[in-house]
Amino acid sequence: MTDENTTETRRLLRKLRDFTDRLDKIYLPKEPYEEEIKETLSNFDMNLEPNAKTMGYWLFISYPMIPEDYEANEVDELERLRDVIEVAKVKKDMDRSFPFTFNKTSGYFPKGRLGFYSSENYIEGHYAFQNGLFLLKQIFEEDLRDQKSDSGNNALCFGDTIELIAKYLTFLKKFYKDIPQGSNVHFKIILDKVMNREFIPSAKGESISQGYISFIDNIKIEEDLNIEELFGSFNAVANRIIRFLLLMFNISIDEETINEWLSTFRFV
Repeated sequence: MTDENTTETRRLLRKLRDFTDRLDKIYLPKEPYEEEIKETLSNFDMNLEPNAKTMGYWLFISYPMIPEDYEANEVDELERLRDVIEVAKVKKDMDRSFPFTFNKTSGYFPKGRLGFYSSENYIEGHYAFQNGLFLLKQIFEEDLRDQKSDSGNNALCFGDTIELIAKYLTFLKKFYKDIPQGSNVHFKIILDKVMNREFIPSAKGESISQGYISFIDNIKIEEDLNIEELFGSFNAVANRIIRFLLLMFNISIDEETINEWLSTFRFV
């Protein structure tokens, strides 16, 4: 093939890629609430200290499926949304609640209620929309403490990780308890900046060998979950999610053991 033919072929391939990219933007369905999610994450990052932007984080996103069918069930008054959040938040003993609602840094925006808390040891932002969209982003507490494994890797506390997932699922069950029977809730759990991150025992003192490491930088767990399944088969749902996450760190644990862990959590 001559140089001229090669140049022409490359030009045509570029035009084809540009054309297919435009088609994708036109015809690929957008994720529900896509613009709200982008704007919310941007707002959260604007409030972060520069050093926190380099740290790993948890991101939780959820919304009721088929939003147009949900409109009649939206929280009609902004002030009532505060009560919905207060009833749905999850707490264990003297731990921080999920979400952490601190009156001095919580307030309203035109479509819902938000909270942002930042201290030396804890950073969280959450947004609850009247239409049912909920987002929460939390910087890894281990990174704020500059906590490392014995091998010098960035750390993730094992027991705290299991408990946080259980808290989130409990929150979903309470936050969406009034959506129509048979409805689905779409949720995502994202852990970012976890390449070479290693599980270590938490302050709870659980027994876990070190050396369990993630070989990917971003872990995403995403499901469409029937709200009745969350109520009727909570442990099965939690088990499925926890086991998947642990596999991303090369840990394989049986369902019975995870159910024993779940039975120790006493949330209010």
